[in-house]
Amino acid sequence: MFNPEPRGWGEAQRVNQGDDAADWHLLQGASVATAAARTFVRKAIGTTDFTLLEATPGAARRTAVLELILQAVARGQKLLVVAADATELDDLLATGAALPAWADQIAAVRLTDPCEPTAAAAQALDLDRQAARLTESVAPLSRGRRPREVASSLLLETCNLVGAPLAALGAHPLFRPAALSRDPADFDQLILLGAERIGLADFLVPAVHARRWILVADPRPEAADADLSELAEQIAVEASRARLLDELQAELAFKACVGKDG
Repeated sequence: MFNPEPRGWGEAQRVNQGDDAADWHLLQGASVATAAARTFVRKAIGTTDFTLLEATPGAARRTAVLELILQAVARGQKLLVVAADATELDDLLATGAALPAWADQIAAVRLTDPCEPTAAAAQALDLDRQAARLTESVAPLSRGRRPREVASSLLLETCNLVGAPLAALGAHPLFRPAALSRDPADFDQLILLGAERIGLADFLVPAVHARRWILVADPRPEAADADLSELAEQIAVEASRARLLDELQAELAFKACVGKDG
């Protein structure tokens, strides 16, 4: 999964960033928690593969992630922020959008999950809403394509942060398997919120699109507990559904080839 060249953990060094207040947007002060959050941000920016932050959800965790986003974007990086919980994602985006530094540096879009609508506080960042506002402007450039699609593509290509609930990724063309033929690492960093709630198969969906991974997880043991029997049932249902779909497609293809008269 990582670069096969031998590498020691010591080579993932902190970035060259001082401790002056001017070097930080949000993590200012001399508390122990602030110092720990600064260490996380340095490590996350300097890593060559992944960084793990264990912190309970809340304001402190959100502040550390926002600081990381601002520092990474200031270095020209493009970020993919994915969350197991859409509420945490929207809280992060809404809090960030209220920061003066955010307006100066961040061009963000939020992918829509039809099953989990975007919270009101983050709706201004919703990709569909932003594309609708741009549709009329890009119509002369569409050249046979639907203006709405052109607007969406333009926003995704020019933004430096894409936020999405995990459930919304598979529904978007950018994250379908066919998109990997373009560039399997379109993002410099994946920031995964609620990593303790995501299995390996689901993790791989966004992971293949980023060069480095920042995993943010709740360290409490009860947060990581999962009903494995229920998960196994869901997997079995999905596998059965996929087999039935394959059989139906094969039957339709056969009929199309031989014709209704055989």
